[in-house]
Amino acid sequence: MQVDTPSISARDCGLDTTFQVLRGKWKPFILHVLLRGPKRFGELKRAVRHASEKVLTQQLRELEADGLVKRTDYKEVPPRVDYALSPIGETLAHALEPLRKWGDDNARLFDGVVTKRPRRDNADSTSKPAFDNLTTAVTTINTPMPFRIDEKTLIACLKGEVSDPRWRVYVQALFDEVDVSVIHKLVLDRLVTFNDLSKAIDIWRVRESENERWVREMASFEVARPDAESPGRAR
Repeated sequence: MQVDTPSISARDCGLDTTFQVLRGKWKPFILHVLLRGPKRFGELKRAVRHASEKVLTQQLRELEADGLVKRTDYKEVPPRVDYALSPIGETLAHALEPLRKWGDDNARLFDGVVTKRPRRDNADSTSKPAFDNLTTAVTTINTPMPFRIDEKTLIACLKGEVSDPRWRVYVQALFDEVDVSVIHKLVLDRLVTFNDLSKAIDIWRVRESENERWVREMASFEVARPDAESPGRAR
């Protein structure tokens, strides 16, 4: 006898909530480490050693904002701050333990298989708001053009990954026609950096414009700005 399997959408399934909360490569590792007890930032950095300081700080803040992690500032000199699981965070960390054990038990079975999979293209893995903003830029550029440039090709042009001269006029249009706030959002959405845009201006010989000058100024600021807080500062 065949039993029909009920169809469910992602939004109807509790896994969707779990994956939304855990969105971010290092969050499960952070929860796993904090399951052993409160940790200072330096201790977390050593435990989650492959995460950059900047990314680790960001994902800690997101876990804190979601109520899974508590940050305690002891108001001492020198500064002392630590991170601990909240009650709901502890339940999630415990729920991850069977997954960790499954990975330990089956790691050799998948060794060399998962790591050989090609990485998804940045445009394919972009969040919907970021992709919508990119589409806004592309639509503006394409309006007067004889044929279309797509989102993937535009990002590749801005990152120096393609050099087909037919796209030069489209890159020029990005700086001439697209509102500067849209260009800024491409950077905020982490699709490109100001340094990428500055290099693209040179590679594609973009004519001088207000947007071009603004991007160059922001790129020089980006290079001069420290990437992370100094190690001695409390987080």
